[in-house]
Amino acid sequence: MLLEDRQWLTILNNGQKIFAVAHFPKSTSPNQKHPCVIFCHGYGGNKIGRHRLYVLEAERLAAIGIASVRFDFRGCGDSEGDFGDITIKELISDAQIVHDFCQKHPSIDSNRIGVIGISLGGAVSILSFGNSHIKAIALWAPLASGKLWREDWNIIHPGLSSYLQVGGKTANKDFIAHFLNLNIEQEINNFNNVPLLHLHGLKDSNVTIKHRDLYRKWRQSASNSQFIELTNSDHDFFEDADLLLTTTTNWFSKTL
Repeated sequence: MLLEDRQWLTILNNGQKIFAVAHFPKSTSPNQKHPCVIFCHGYGGNKIGRHRLYVLEAERLAAIGIASVRFDFRGCGDSEGDFGDITIKELISDAQIVHDFCQKHPSIDSNRIGVIGISLGGAVSILSFGNSHIKAIALWAPLASGKLWREDWNIIHPGLSSYLQVGGKTANKDFIAHFLNLNIEQEINNFNNVPLLHLHGLKDSNVTIKHRDLYRKWRQSASNSQFIELTNSDHDFFEDADLLLTTTTNWFSKTL
């Protein structure tokens, strides 16, 4: 039985096309508005995710009546733009443009929008949506601090200073400088009233569990937080995929 209506979307930002896929639950009412979750993928990633995890999560959400939008940041996946030209400010702009699109969409309830931020996309979500109406957020191994990431990198890869290479491509100097100085401690305070789910693999060497510890410290004053450790997983979550997807789906079922 088909539980969703999957649609291609094209969203313009600064003259360039952002390509996205929306999953709308099947509805008997043509005027029904659904809660919606926006996916923000990680550095150099795409709207599908490793092992198709974003697609699988979107399907699970549609099955319980929640729409979702998976999109490629400019310079990634199918979207226009060159990977070597993108900046973190442009990633933030892309996320905000997609959020604006969702708020205006006739099949989306603008008061019930959530976000899944993955890796760098977790930090971008915090930086993008602090002044937006976000009802719930889930973070999968999110970056907390560029300084901490660089310290871990220097331990894991001593003497290797070629940061942020993906598929033979490297980010530009402005991107790298901004990334290495990122710290979302102040911005996360804007989400104190927003339910936050944090999932992190204990075997993650790309964004180590130390980043989770910072998020937990920064969320001490927020009672609506849940932190889950995935014992068998690294940064790809493959080993605990079902737990990741089930936990995230249940989270949005309760909070949206």
